[in-house]
Amino acid sequence: MKQLAIVFGLLFFSFGKAQTTNLLKGKVMCDTLAVSGIEVINLSTEQSTKTDSRGFFVISAKSKDLVAFYSKEYVFKKVVVVPEYFQMKQWKVNLIKSAIELDEVVVTNTKLNVPLFTYEQAAAARIDKQAANPKNPFVYDGTITNGMDFMEIGRKIISLFKNPDKPKRKKQPEEDFIAYAKVSLSETFYLQKLGLQKNEIDNFLAFCKEDPQSKKVFINKDELTLLDFLFKKQKDYLERRTSSN
Repeated sequence: MKQLAIVFGLLFFSFGKAQTTNLLKGKVMCDTLAVSGIEVINLSTEQSTKTDSRGFFVISAKSKDLVAFYSKEYVFKKVVVVPEYFQMKQWKVNLIKSAIELDEVVVTNTKLNVPLFTYEQAAAARIDKQAANPKNPFVYDGTITNGMDFMEIGRKIISLFKNPDKPKRKKQPEEDFIAYAKVSLSETFYLQKLGLQKNEIDNFLAFCKEDPQSKKVFINKDELTLLDFLFKKQKDYLERRTSSN
């Protein structure tokens, strides 16, 4: 009887575990194209896998687990697993391409079609200029009467090379490790995954910032490195909080 009870206990335990943890099957897309080589990470269990050549992936998960999708070419995405995902034949995850800002664009071998100015056009420009600045006919100023205004023509040609649509570079706001960590991860992550109170988040990030490693994390701007760093600092922070109490 004792052995029978042990067997039933193991079966019950296995059944209960199967009810909570399942295989989550999905496909990662960008627009209408499948994306391969995407890191799929269950942040709750620290398990990971990659999408295959057709964008498919399979990973163990349960409801309310936090699953992340990471690649340098795409915007980092985090999703909280819900029961409906397991009922789908194929859960589709859409990613967005990362925006790359180019400071300078060099254009080579570009032929500019510069229109030729006729004598009539140059004369009309000269007349407009003279009307705005009348000239004393009895005083010689070095200019040739009724001559072509080469300065005016030169200015018109130069204006052809200016790009009126060139966007002005926006001044980037100052950012530090704390601001970067807040923007990269939601408040829910700090509350549920790191076990912090709402009023502790700023203190925790300030604690993390004291570690010289935070500067490297901030400079690299890598979400996986940030997550790993925060999980490590969480243990130290909670131990310090416990000892202070």
